[in-house]
Amino acid sequence: MATTIKVPIPASGIIYLTANCHAAWEQTLVYSSDDASYTFSGHGEGVTMKTAEGETLVEMNNQKSGGYLSLSFSSSGNPNPRVQTPIEHKSGTMMQYTVTSEDDVDNDNNDTYAMFWFNIGTPQRKDRSHKISFEPCATEASQEQCL
Repeated sequence: MATTIKVPIPASGIIYLTANCHAAWEQTLVYSSDDASYTFSGHGEGVTMKTAEGETLVEMNNQKSGGYLSLSFSSSGNPNPRVQTPIEHKSGTMMQYTVTSEDDVDNDNNDTYAMFWFNIGTPQRKDRSHKISFEPCATEASQEQCL
């Protein structure tokens, strides 16, 4: 089980994925789209999370015509951590998101930091079609709706 959210992503492009953790318990973050899936894990304060291959930054090549990037958060101490509302950062043609989770009672909301970014087109773009929509998946049964 995990807590999963979805974020809209642009058509055809590279999405850069990374994660950090600030927690004693093992943290796991799975990024997935129609094209690929990458799992980052780690534990400790201020630790850069890694994939099984030891990668700390992954380039996900999105070949589909848009869609969603799913982020699934879990912890060895709490399989369903509380996920905070994503923070959106935009500068010129780049869009970056930061999403954090909390797996225990200290409420520091920094056990996992998911960070990803991508190019959204020309700086003149005025639409907000990539505005985040926070869609948590509360139970394992409903997770398939988010993937």
